[in-house]
Amino acid sequence: MSNKVLNSKVSIKDSGVSSPTDNIVSIDENGELKRTTQIVSDIGKAETNLTYTASPVNGVVNSDTGTNAVIPIADATNAGLMKANFYEEGSFVPVLSDQSGTAIYNTGSVLGKYIRTGNNVCFNIEVNSIDQIGVATGYFAIKGMPFDYEVAGSSGIAYQFIKHINNSGLTDLELSLLKPVSTINGRLIFIYDNSASAIANLLFTTQGSIRVSGTYKTDVYTE
Repeated sequence: MSNKVLNSKVSIKDSGVSSPTDNIVSIDENGELKRTTQIVSDIGKAETNLTYTASPVNGVVNSDTGTNAVIPIADATNAGLMKANFYEEGSFVPVLSDQSGTAIYNTGSVLGKYIRTGNNVCFNIEVNSIDQIGVATGYFAIKGMPFDYEVAGSSGIAYQFIKHINNSGLTDLELSLLKPVSTINGRLIFIYDNSASAIANLLFTTQGSIRVSGTYKTDVYTE
């Protein structure tokens, strides 16, 4: 009777290696030891926790099992994160005024909304139920704009349009020539397009209204 043990297998687990393995030692039909290594796959079982750290310069994706990834700010060549202070939207309170402040403008509902992308500002103004007390002196303006014009100390024509002015005391011709310009100190000054002269003869009566929308450039955002 033979004392050989055929094809007996012993499974030995290795530890401390990068890939889990099964080391199988067997005795073949000739009584010789034979070792076979089998890789045990754990794909799909590992977990990695990711967190994000915000920064005005770079964003960092943190990994608890590997190397962190730094995401740079986007530029003209490469994609990346939007730079801080690039986008903003909000509300403001438009205030009607003449140049000297002698006229008083009582109003009903007042709306001012803006969206700023970089240095481009889009705005919408709506003022209803305007009742003017006193005679205006000098130009007519809307104060309280969310940002100043881009060139400090100077004024410039903005890309704006007047949607509606009602019960203002202006003729149809005067209304057709009317446009606002952006200026410093957060104001819109209204002028006549054919002469670039500031208007001074607005006289809002009860239920007067004005609606203005448009865009202009500011200088609060830097590359």
